[in-house]
Amino acid sequence: MKKAIIFSVGFAGRAIYRKAKDEYQIIGFIDSNKEISGSKYEGITIYCVDEINNLDFDVILFGGIWYEEMEKQLLSLGIDKNKIILVPESEIPYSTNKREEATDEAIKKLDIFFNSKNIKYIVYGSSLITILRKKSLSCVTDVDLILADYKNLEFLANNLANSFPEYNISIKYFEKDTFTRKKGDIRQIVINDNSDEKISFDIISMFTCGNFLVHTYVNKFIYYPKHMFDNIIRYPYKDFDLPIPKHYDEILTALYGKDYIIPPKKWSNNDYGNIITKEELEKLVNKK
Repeated sequence: MKKAIIFSVGFAGRAIYRKAKDEYQIIGFIDSNKEISGSKYEGITIYCVDEINNLDFDVILFGGIWYEEMEKQLLSLGIDKNKIILVPESEIPYSTNKREEATDEAIKKLDIFFNSKNIKYIVYGSSLITILRKKSLSCVTDVDLILADYKNLEFLANNLANSFPEYNISIKYFEKDTFTRKKGDIRQIVINDNSDEKISFDIISMFTCGNFLVHTYVNKFIYYPKHMFDNIIRYPYKDFDLPIPKHYDEILTALYGKDYIIPPKKWSNNDYGNIITKEELEKLVNKK
């Protein structure tokens, strides 16, 4: 049995572990987060990436949306490319029965709460595709929710923790001024729990830039013509329904391409079709 290391102990890494543990002897995890170096997952030690050349292994298994950065990092450390094995995105088993039940319970609770407060939101991105594929929302790393109004993001930041004490609520802020927001504005609300296979929800808000709606993604921007988000419909998901944009086909085609319904073998954060830099966004918005 070959000795394997798994890159990352995040959602993708843990899912790859579930897939590979019967085929390989998993001798360790590596992760870029130095704060967790020396701790363990499933009794297996987590090492800092920089320690990899001190380990005895045959292959490194990795995958997920940051796979390109991971591969570059490994190659920069002198790792033989033949030892680096990318697990296709479509083969990473993110979901478990426990995670599926917990995710469905959480989205039901959030939907009821949002409706009671008249907060308009939609399921977005890979989570929306998952619903269209008739799959569980637990099949993606996190459930993406977008709000129509930044004021609602502020309201949730002040009220979610008290309304849902059973979950961990963390708030991320913009660390500097951007084209759309100021330093200290809310960037994202993250909801998860304390289980090993955590549920995870990301809540963000769109911002108006000229004739476009925009949201930040890492250090870039994803943009859409305003009309794509004009109307919201309720779409069936299991035994209930959830809000999605009426023009979901236009939105997902812009983001992922026309074949978005087909699970990709691999997908990178660099593959989005409508992602641009600050300078490109400024030119787009100011274009006469």
